Amino acid sequence: YLQDGENLKALRAARESVSSFPNDAEVLQVLGIAQIATGEVNSAIQSFRQLVEVNKSPQTLTQLANTLKRIDNYSEARENLSLALQIDPNYLPALTSLGDVAFKEGELTETQEIAKRIQHEYPDQSIGYQMEAAGLLKQNQSKPAIGLLEQAYQLQPTAQLALQLSRLHHLNGATQKSLDQLSDWLQKQPADVEVRSVYANRLQQLGDIEKAALQYETVLQTAPDNVTVLNNLGWIYQQQGDRRALEVGGRAFQLAPEKPEIVDTYGWILVNFGETQKGLVRLKEAFAKMPDNPEVAYHVGYALSKAGNNQEAKKVLMRIVRDHKGTSFAEQAEKLHASLK
Repeated sequence: YLQDGENLKALRAARESVSSFPNDAEVLQVLGIAQIATGEVNSAIQSFRQLVEVNKSPQTLTQLANTLKRIDNYSEARENLSLALQIDPNYLPALTSLGDVAFKEGELTETQEIAKRIQHEYPDQSIGYQMEAAGLLKQNQSKPAIGLLEQAYQLQPTAQLALQLSRLHHLNGATQKSLDQLSDWLQKQPADVEVRSVYANRLQQLGDIEKAALQYETVLQTAPDNVTVLNNLGWIYQQQGDRRALEVGGRAFQLAPEKPEIVDTYGWILVNFGETQKGLVRLKEAFAKMPDNPEVAYHVGYALSKAGNNQEAKKVLMRIVRDHKGTSFAEQAEKLHASLK
């Protein structure tokens, strides 16, 4: 039942089994897991406490500790992890969990000590390097943290590490490294939709819209209903004067007509391909939900001017100039306003 995602059925079955076998370790473990899956964390804690009484081991003690962490009971979690490490001083899940407790309690020196211990005992595992990096990032030491995360990535590359490293490189101004990190992961896992979407978005932000479009198109081959990707690709097609924008933007709108940013993109596409009245309806819908967004406001002002309603357009444009001084949208609005009679 748990493997099929039928958590309530699993919980009922586990409860029935416990009533027949109250001291069966395997049954108690399944019950605790089912209780977590259905949100009954406090009940799961009781089940795992009972499990520890029946079968005290590093595994069961760590499982109890990890469940206690879910309700921020770090002191009792520590006690159980200490017991686990008394039985097996180098039990990796217990060391990892204890390092996490120390990190969450702000005990960064302890976090670093545990991280170094894991690195020494498990040099082929990435978690020790990730843990040390987390402590350094907490202290705003990003450069040494990046070095540790790069070591972790070399040992055990994951999408999570690729995204984290890319973000840190980006924040440190290393734009090409940020892109290269994502590209490296995609060479390893070309079907990773999430990372490819981030890669495409980063390219788009940097103005490389041709490469971004290729990446978005690749994502849609695997995930044709990804609304954000459809929206972004529609925007790029519109910038390129490609009429495929109408189809792609329209698809995004059909899938998420309640999202004003999606409605805005579709409306803007329609206006830019000559369907001014239809586009204006959509832009006004988006503007009603995002009245303080200068970009949406500019789109409405522009569409109104295209529709020949210059007086209403001027009102919208002047509001942008007044409320969003110093922005590129205020500058654009002022220019458009000056051109209207």
